[in-house]
Amino acid sequence: AEAAATSSLQWFAEGVSDPILDGIRNNGAFNQSSGPEPFLRAFIDGEIVPYYNSCYVLTPQGQPDCHQIQGECAPSEVACGYVYMITALVLSAVIATGIFAILGICSCGCCLCPANTAPRRTRPWGSVGVGDSRSKIRVFTLYALGLTAALVTVFSVIGFLSMLELSEDVLSLLDGVKEGSLVAAVLKKRALSVIALADEKAEAFSNIKGDKLRGLPQMVDSVKQIQVSLAYMKAQTFRTEAFVEGCPAGVASCEHLSNEDPLDTKNWNRCIFEPVDGPGKHDEGVAATLSNGNPNPACRDKKTGSPGVCPCCAKCDRLTRSIDLVSSQIPTSKDLGVLNATFPIEEVPAAAKDAFSKYQDPLKTATESFESLTKWVTKAQDTMVSKHWVFALVAVGFWIPSWIAVGIVVFGILLLANHGNNRTLWWTAFGLGLASCLLLLAPIFGFVSLVVIPFSDLCTVIPKNNQSSAAFLALLEGDLDPDPHFDLASKSSLGELSGLLSGKVWSNRGDQPGTSLRAVRDTLQLGLGDSPTDSGFASKLLNGCILNKHGFIWDIMDIERSQLDSTLKIQSASATVPPTAVARALDWRRYRDMSGIQGQINSLDTEDASFGVSDCGAADFKGCQADMEAYDKDLSGDFEKLKVNVGKFGLAAHKLVALSEQEQNNVTALLSGADVAAQSIESAIWNAGSCDFLNEKYEGFRAPLCDEMAFSIRAMWGAILLAALSWVPLLFLLLVIAIRGWKCWTSKYDFQLILDMDEEEEDVGEDAESWTPSFNLQFPQLSHFNRFWGSITGDSSSISQDEWPRPVNRQGSV
Repeated sequence: AEAAATSSLQWFAEGVSDPILDGIRNNGAFNQSSGPEPFLRAFIDGEIVPYYNSCYVLTPQGQPDCHQIQGECAPSEVACGYVYMITALVLSAVIATGIFAILGICSCGCCLCPANTAPRRTRPWGSVGVGDSRSKIRVFTLYALGLTAALVTVFSVIGFLSMLELSEDVLSLLDGVKEGSLVAAVLKKRALSVIALADEKAEAFSNIKGDKLRGLPQMVDSVKQIQVSLAYMKAQTFRTEAFVEGCPAGVASCEHLSNEDPLDTKNWNRCIFEPVDGPGKHDEGVAATLSNGNPNPACRDKKTGSPGVCPCCAKCDRLTRSIDLVSSQIPTSKDLGVLNATFPIEEVPAAAKDAFSKYQDPLKTATESFESLTKWVTKAQDTMVSKHWVFALVAVGFWIPSWIAVGIVVFGILLLANHGNNRTLWWTAFGLGLASCLLLLAPIFGFVSLVVIPFSDLCTVIPKNNQSSAAFLALLEGDLDPDPHFDLASKSSLGELSGLLSGKVWSNRGDQPGTSLRAVRDTLQLGLGDSPTDSGFASKLLNGCILNKHGFIWDIMDIERSQLDSTLKIQSASATVPPTAVARALDWRRYRDMSGIQGQINSLDTEDASFGVSDCGAADFKGCQADMEAYDKDLSGDFEKLKVNVGKFGLAAHKLVALSEQEQNNVTALLSGADVAAQSIESAIWNAGSCDFLNEKYEGFRAPLCDEMAFSIRAMWGAILLAALSWVPLLFLLLVIAIRGWKCWTSKYDFQLILDMDEEEEDVGEDAESWTPSFNLQFPQLSHFNRFWGSITGDSSSISQDEWPRPVNRQGSV
């Protein structure tokens, strides 16, 4: 039922009220920019009174004399046409009020007159004869009463519903204003929710990161073990190679170094292997001392025992190269530490908080500023809801005189149809109808006329979604002084509310005036360009965001997505941990030659000719065999040390390969998860700048204002106008019926007017059916006139004062 009533009001406003308003507008010589626009701008600036007055302070050329106006002035005579149109509507209400007042005064004389006591002829109202013109007029009167009463009823019901709907629309508008005042709070809430989401995502990622990299410490331990083993094996291989190749010439002694002894390469007659797989060569030097104290027999002439060139340990050199190669490919602790780097997803919360801190104070200030508005609107809503019955009672009280009068008319019609009549009923209905028109309809029509046209024009300027905002932006042009100093929290009385609605409010800082609407205009104007269509802040804000729910605030601020990512340090995980770093840390295939080191060490044997171990014969120098055995023993001891260490190396290397394979899968999943988490936060931050909530808040204000409240006001205005117009013929009919058969006297002219529509002084018999309505006009003091009147009516007899107030026998037909 409510939806049906609302749709009916919208249909009435669009189908009835709007054509009337359009017809009124068409009579004004102005357009959108020359009429409503300057008028609305003056309203927004709180200068509507001086603007209005300027149209009545004119120069001899007919233009507004702006030099005599303190405030905004109408720009031209054409613009004043808009003011004149509104004034004409109000004056029409004033004139109508005067007419109804005169009618009431005049009717009072007839109402107080004594009843006609002339002999009457009983004639039922309901009887209709063929060719009876009098009966036809009576039937026509009945139908006219019914029709006009029905019209008054219909328009009064529409007006009543529009008043009730208007109160609901005001509540919806207040709700929209309250929701709109929460814009700063919504922005702050969105920012905090995004930061909370970033914290949540970062914490979740940290937990996943810890789980995925749980094998990393073991890898570090394995790498350390391998590095220690490789370092030991290299040092031991160097010692073995130095033991085989001896010391440079001129050295007093060349000892066989133990594991603890540092190797001094200056005391090493190291061979040069060119090519690397060649036998190697070096100059003659000093043989290393064996464990038995004799020099290395491999460095002596076997026959004479004299010093010679020591052999080159080619296997030692190749083993050293293999160890160096593996050492260069084994990841270091630093390489593995890269995997545990701080990912972008973990930096976003801090960056987001830092970025938000720059806007936190303005948002806090805006939120606090709107708190007073929110409290005031909430208080107004509570008052309206608690006093809703008052608004309903006012609406009923406004229309109940009309309804009672119409009810009396209906009762009177039924009484007449049943051969009855009571003129008191007609006078009562007439009085109630006249009072309704005089005291209610005409004054309220004038008041509503002040706002109905500007209000509807304002709604044509306020754009809908995806519509042009050029007309609205045009209202934001001009040089202003943005200092309203308006505190809505202190505005609670009805008078102050009326002042706000009229565009004029007073601040709580003395008596300095300002307007809340002007404050909005000043704020938006800060970003205007040279024209309303320029790409200034206000234009971009309206067209790109407020009127476009698919827009983003970032576009209004000229922030690209890449800039946002840079500010929040959002980037791909691969930028933090490049694939090369992952391969450096986890690609075990690079150091697969570890098994080659094991094979080389395990294959070390003194029987290899490159070490110079051989059997001595009887012809060899004395002690050759004993020295060879000592050399073999010392060399085998070095080999054994390498073989023992390479076993430990193999275990650590095997563990490292297994951990690398496992962590490679984990890190791949971790990097992918980091990108997904970062992308989700980036999308959340970007979507937090969506204009959907601004569009929603805007529509929450515009829709009740222009799609509901405007319809209700226009419907109410049209209903009041048409109800008043419907009362005019109804009042005439009621007055005619009420005064028929009643006589009025005046002492000045001493005349009698008898308007008789249903009675005669005596029965006329068979001629009754041909009787027609008639009237008597008598002037008892003017006998000559009475004779003249009698000659006109066909009565040749003279009428003397003695016959007064008896009416003449023959009556002039109307």
